Amino acid sequence: MCIAVFSSRTNTLMIYAQLQKFGVDCKVINMPSQLGGNCTICIQFMHCDLKKLRYIINRVNARYLVNIYKLKIENNCRKYVVIV
Repeated sequence: MCIAVFSSRTNTLMIYAQLQKFGVDCKVINMPSQLGGNCTICIQFMHCDLKKLRYIINRVNARYLVNIYKLKIENNCRKYVVIV
């Protein structure tokens, strides 16, 4: 599972709508507290859809993206690792 963090709620919802049009199985979730940030929501998606997400972000406007994280669970703790 991965999450994409954007610079604002508006940008998050705009990219989410584009992902749905493109057929990506994703959902808007609350921002995990350990990530902080200005926006309170982010987009959760499957790692297999990463290429589609990047394509859509580049097509719309890449400056909206803050970071993409992959969820890892270690010792029953959630850890988010930045995807380069």
